[in-house]
Amino acid sequence: MRTVTDATVDMRLGRVERTKQPEKARHQLRLRSRAWSIAIGYFVMAGLWIYFSDQALAAIVEDPELFLVLSVYKGWFFVAFTAGILLLLMLRIFGAIERSYRSLESARTQLGASRSQLAAIIDSAMDAMIAVDAEGRIQLYNPAAEHMFERTAKEVLDCHIDDLVPEAGTVEPTLQWATVGLRANGDRFPIEASVSRVAGDGSSHTIFILRDISERRDRLREIGRLSRLYSALSQINQAIVRMRSRDALFETVCRVLVEQGRLRMAWVGWHDPDSQRLLPAARWGDESRYLDSVEIYGDDRPEGRGPTGIAFREGRPYIANVTLDDPATLPWREHIETHQFYACAVFPILEDGVVRGTLSVYAATPGFFQDKEIALLARAADDVSYALDHLANEQERLLAESALREMNVTLEQRVADRTVQLEAALERAEVADQMKSAFLATMSHELRTPLNSIIGFTGMVLQELAGPLNAEQAKQLGMVRGSARHLLELINDVLDLSKIEAGQLEVNSEPFDLKLCVQRATASVQPLAEAKNLSLHVQVSDAIGSMVGDARRVEQILLNLLANAIKFTEQGSVKLIVAPQPGYRATADAAAVDAVRISVADTGIGIKAEDLAKLFQPFQQLDTGLTRQHEGTGLGLTICKRLVTLMGGEILAESEWSVGSTFTVVLPVRSGPGP
Repeated sequence: MRTVTDATVDMRLGRVERTKQPEKARHQLRLRSRAWSIAIGYFVMAGLWIYFSDQALAAIVEDPELFLVLSVYKGWFFVAFTAGILLLLMLRIFGAIERSYRSLESARTQLGASRSQLAAIIDSAMDAMIAVDAEGRIQLYNPAAEHMFERTAKEVLDCHIDDLVPEAGTVEPTLQWATVGLRANGDRFPIEASVSRVAGDGSSHTIFILRDISERRDRLREIGRLSRLYSALSQINQAIVRMRSRDALFETVCRVLVEQGRLRMAWVGWHDPDSQRLLPAARWGDESRYLDSVEIYGDDRPEGRGPTGIAFREGRPYIANVTLDDPATLPWREHIETHQFYACAVFPILEDGVVRGTLSVYAATPGFFQDKEIALLARAADDVSYALDHLANEQERLLAESALREMNVTLEQRVADRTVQLEAALERAEVADQMKSAFLATMSHELRTPLNSIIGFTGMVLQELAGPLNAEQAKQLGMVRGSARHLLELINDVLDLSKIEAGQLEVNSEPFDLKLCVQRATASVQPLAEAKNLSLHVQVSDAIGSMVGDARRVEQILLNLLANAIKFTEQGSVKLIVAPQPGYRATADAAAVDAVRISVADTGIGIKAEDLAKLFQPFQQLDTGLTRQHEGTGLGLTICKRLVTLMGGEILAESEWSVGSTFTVVLPVRSGPGP
């Protein structure tokens, strides 16, 4: 057999030679024509030179001897001239020959490289390449062909192509041809072939390029199987959403796996605890009633050691891709052969985390259940298990709802009765609260009059209008008057809050001078600040003028805020700032009005962030307990907030623990009763 390189290159060169032969003939004809042209031209030129040069020389030279000498010189001149011309021609000819030789050597080098390159390409080709002569005998056989047909090049020497590819010798050249190949062991396999014919040097060859498509065919089949199983899984999931009973779900799953997944049979076995049998809960594809002729158990008896019993008992999938060779299927071999159950897969089905049954599927093709197919079917079994838990939960939910409906019938009546009782109690509580507030409001005169008398008479005694007092008596009476004044303040706060809650506190709407209110309030608290060595700063804008509202209540708010600031400040200062605030809106949908902004800032103990929410609540003072340092009812800020609200304004608080606090009141310039 010829080598791959020689045979292939020779066949290709044959085609090249056939292409170049007409061009070579034309080139040779041109060379012959040019040689004849040169010879004829030289003959004509030499004849003309001899004839005309002798005639011209005879006409010029009359002396015969001189004529003879000149004729010799003329002859030598012609010889030298023609020798020069011949030299030039020979140089051109030999130069052309040398260039042709170099071109030929280069062509030979390229031809050798082409031979090596083409041989390497053929040897490394993934497809099998076989060349046969006109009689169909194999002349070229590359390594890919050796691998494909499992025969060496020596083994197929002069063999007919039909020994490898039946009927290939009768096939005409074509781009693509589907057929089968024969391996050394007689196995047939699908191939895809292209055929071409090459002729040259009086001989012809046929080239076969062959490709093994077994893997492609298997891959297409696998894709088809997976596509069908994916579609089946999708339909099973849709059924899970729709179905409301276990039996209907099982039947749908089996039907979809057989019809859509093209399985031979599918059935769901459900465990009977009393008999230990796995009874068919649903089946599809069992037209011959195979399941009625066999008994399958979930325990370890012989009828429970098959694929279904093992999958149920061990709680894992069992795969038998060649059932006739699997030891677990031995008791059922006769039925397997009869019904063509050549591969089977069984998956456990769980309910509430416990294996209750199995999903068994059968295929007529051995090796059907590969990794991807197993994964899809296992997912289908998991989805069925999930659906069973969902159905159980749904049934429990429906049952619970039925119990709740029964309870609601009596509960609604009990709630209605209790609501009537609570409404009556609330009404009584509101009436009692209103009566309490009204009682305290009407008792203002009776409570204040005795205290005012005590304060007044104590003052007269301290002024020694009734006679002189010693130092101890003056000290004791001073303590009495201070306690009486403090008690009066407490009573006033309680009575003011009671009046507000009872709706008996009226807010006046009269013009007054705000600056004058500020002066009176600061003058009242100045002694308190001086007693604690605190600086009291007052800053009132020049734009502040008269207001329309309740001057006494505004002054009460100022006094409460200033007194509070001084009370809770041990060192530093208290600052009062009064400035206009145009365009004030009490609420987002309220009209904009002119207002006054009153701020009282101190450098006292401050308020913790978690305690800010307790501000403005009645009877709340933040320093409570046995170690309480500051006296008071805790009603001052509550009363301020109620009064500010009654006058259509708002009060805000900002504070930082151990740094100080700032209370800000915003009041409309023309205020009246608020909400």
